[in-house]
Amino acid sequence: MKKSVFIFVLLFSLTGLAHAKTMYIQSMRAKMVDKPTFRAKMILPMRKGDKVTVVQEKGRWIKVSSKGKQGWISKFLVASHPPVKKINVLVRKNQIVSNVRRRASAVTTAGAARGLSAEQRRRASSKGGSNFVALEKLEMLGVTENDVRLFVVEGRI
Repeated sequence: MKKSVFIFVLLFSLTGLAHAKTMYIQSMRAKMVDKPTFRAKMILPMRKGDKVTVVQEKGRWIKVSSKGKQGWISKFLVASHPPVKKINVLVRKNQIVSNVRRRASAVTTAGAARGLSAEQRRRASSKGGSNFVALEKLEMLGVTENDVRLFVVEGRI
């Protein structure tokens, strides 16, 4: 009887290993933690492309094993396929002149999404870049339908 239970448990555990799901870290950095919460203690730092084996799933978290350790990682940081490699559209690395910005900074991107503050407008206008005062005056002008018709007739458009 003990032998049959042992064989059953062994077969069940081997079947579980056969169905273990392999996932890959997609984020540049991830933390394997001891509990399924972001404030948990870190067990192991993970990097993009690291392979993990799923042991258990719990809501938005998965329990994984990797590099001889077990812990939890957010489901949002992994995928069933390896991360896509970076593609370089340049033929040669030296095609870009050194000391040239290749993309907008986070500050520039955030500023563009938010718009300029009054102080930033004054600074830009004073440097001769833009005339925001004139632009604001133009935006305040109201144009009626009759004004448009007269403009079209007089302009012969």
